[in-house]
Amino acid sequence: MRLLALASFLMLILSRHSVGANTVKEFHFSATPPKHSHPVVIFASRSGTVGHAYVATGWRSDVDGKLTISALKGFYPEGNDQATMKAMIYSPPGSAEVTATIKDMQSFEQFEVNVTEPQITIVESIFSKFERQGYSVLVNNCTDMVDAVANSLGLQTMPLTHEIVGTGKDRQTIRYPATTVRYIKSKNTANRPLEYAAERAKARERDIEADTIIARDVLRQPTPEQRARITRIWQNQPVGADALPPMTPQAPPPRDEHVTAIRPPQAPLRRPPSSPPPDRTSPKNGAPVSQP
Repeated sequence: MRLLALASFLMLILSRHSVGANTVKEFHFSATPPKHSHPVVIFASRSGTVGHAYVATGWRSDVDGKLTISALKGFYPEGNDQATMKAMIYSPPGSAEVTATIKDMQSFEQFEVNVTEPQITIVESIFSKFERQGYSVLVNNCTDMVDAVANSLGLQTMPLTHEIVGTGKDRQTIRYPATTVRYIKSKNTANRPLEYAAERAKARERDIEADTIIARDVLRQPTPEQRARITRIWQNQPVGADALPPMTPQAPPPRDEHVTAIRPPQAPLRRPPSSPPPDRTSPKNGAPVSQP
């Protein structure tokens, strides 16, 4: 509570004395969503040696439009704003931080999007993921965390490489914090995360429907792996879908031990009759022909 009160007090001071920054005014920190509000995610960047990009989560009031911030997170090297050049080049896991500084209370570029509560949970999991990673201004920095959050919400982000005009070759794109946020803002709409969530829900329903049809019409004798998959499909059927009958192994029909199969008697095998003996009389005088 003391930290939240201190952050709100410093925010008030910065809002009165900042020059040239688009400071977010009329907001406060809270872990509890206010009534009649909807969740939002804010991408922001500020100035500095190379600048800094970060993400805020919270709620926007549907009544008066005021903003309530629940988390303000940026990916920092060891030492935060006072990091040495060595720490900026590489800060191993455990020394890098996902946190916020006083300077993050003001920004020069902002983009706010409307999200769902499950998407807020996904964003928070990304914060936790980066807390276990090492920082490097070359390959894993604050813009990478911003891009990870944007991608999880279905937003289009700046490509990692771009084509060199007239050569047909690609080279790595230099992504500064301000240009990263500006690109996300220019390529997406505020309701794109909601559309993305609806698209994923419809795709999931189509997959379930397809798997259900397969389970009903094709897999009459499924393998154990297929049977396990069918069970998973049944457990995730949408509300209102017809319940599939339980599939149990079919036992063989009972056998009446008193009834035995009777084979018709078969005639014994006999050798075929031999051909008649050849005529051994002489064709001339009818005398028997001597055996050689």
